[in-house]
Amino acid sequence: GQYNGNLIAQRLISTGAEESEAFKAGQAVQRHILARTTRRRIRRFLRERDRLWTSGEGEIQATSGLDLLEKPAGAEWTESSQHQVADAIGLLMASGLNGRDISSILEHTPSVATLRTNSPELESESDNADVSDATSTSLGRSSCGNDGGLIESKDTLEGLLNIVFVELLMKTLKLRRYDARAVLRSCPGLLSKGGARSAMQVVVLMRSLGVSTTSLARDKKSLPTLLSRSPAALFRFVAFLSSEDIRMPVESIGPFLRRKNTEKLLDAVAPVSSNRMCVISDKNMTSPVGDISLMVDFWGGDAQAQKMKINSVYRAMASTA
Repeated sequence: GQYNGNLIAQRLISTGAEESEAFKAGQAVQRHILARTTRRRIRRFLRERDRLWTSGEGEIQATSGLDLLEKPAGAEWTESSQHQVADAIGLLMASGLNGRDISSILEHTPSVATLRTNSPELESESDNADVSDATSTSLGRSSCGNDGGLIESKDTLEGLLNIVFVELLMKTLKLRRYDARAVLRSCPGLLSKGGARSAMQVVVLMRSLGVSTTSLARDKKSLPTLLSRSPAALFRFVAFLSSEDIRMPVESIGPFLRRKNTEKLLDAVAPVSSNRMCVISDKNMTSPVGDISLMVDFWGGDAQAQKMKINSVYRAMASTA
């Protein structure tokens, strides 16, 4: 099917990608599709089993689960998705990305290959402009709240490219196209609905602390890491620094966070997810960091251990303050 890793790799090579990078990207997409399809089939099997048991229609056949898993991996995708990979690659190319960029993006964020490229025909063209304007307005705010609906209707690759690549990286941060492409290559999850929202909230938070977008864009090496951090964890750290225990002036917090020697501390209190290549949840990332469900969304299955580790860091800092 269209999600075969070798077929995707050949298509990427035809765009100018290196062969090794293209095959890595193709295999990443194929693994993502297989895992996603398997999860869907298991959920459907369990729902059917529960329905039969509840209705008393008899026992579900022992072979039902095997039948589900033996179907081809592409069998569940509708006819409307048959050209998604080709369309996604074509749209990324039309947006100014090259084969190397696309291979890197698909390797760390394979879900990009399954995104609908354009809005349905029923949506008016003005809708894209309205959402784009709303995004620019929200990024100009000085607070980090109430922007949860920023990209609520943006489930398309075209919309995400406009919001992340154009609005956030090139217009808000004023990065050159070359540098913006480098950020997309090295920032897993950025081209996902939750990842885009998370990155924008981080920028809004830093601007509210007096850090200019010019300063953020100047440090191109650490920018992908900053955009990958949890805005909720960063907000908790800001609240701690301005609390009675530390009493750091708010106007000093922004410059403090930008120091090179603060990076290790940020890694301790707002670590970048080890499985950041997974699509970030669409939940509001400004929820309290103590909410374990939020941390599972951002840090994955090790969220409980990560939460305990972060809390121990805060206890140690509070005791020595």
